[in-house]
Amino acid sequence: MKDFELMLVIDATLDSEATEKVIAKVEKLIEKNGGKIEKSEKWGKRRLAFPIKKHDEGYYYIIIFNGEGKTVNEIDRVLKITDEILRHMLVRKQISKKQVSK
Repeated sequence: MKDFELMLVIDATLDSEATEKVIAKVEKLIEKNGGKIEKSEKWGKRRLAFPIKKHDEGYYYIIIFNGEGKTVNEIDRVLKITDEILRHMLVRKQISKKQVSK
C-alpha cells in the first residue's frame, strides 16, 4: 500500500455540523475502499487566493492515508461530484532517503 495525502477545500458557508458530515463521508469512503487513515488535520477556515465557484473562503482539511490505485480512483471520482467540496488535491507522498536508510 502507498501513502497518499488528500487536501480538501470545503464550502465555508456550511455550518459546522454539515462540514463534519462531509469530512465523515470522505473518511468513510476511504475506509470502505480499502484505505487506512493515518492522520487527519483541521486547518480551519481560510481565505482563498482566488475565488472558487464564487467563494472567497474555504474550510481546509488534510487526510493522510494508505491505499491502492483503485482506492484513489474511487475517491477522486466521488470528490469531483460532491457539491460541498470546492476543490481537492490528492497526491502520493514521497518517501525521503532518510526514511529508507533507517
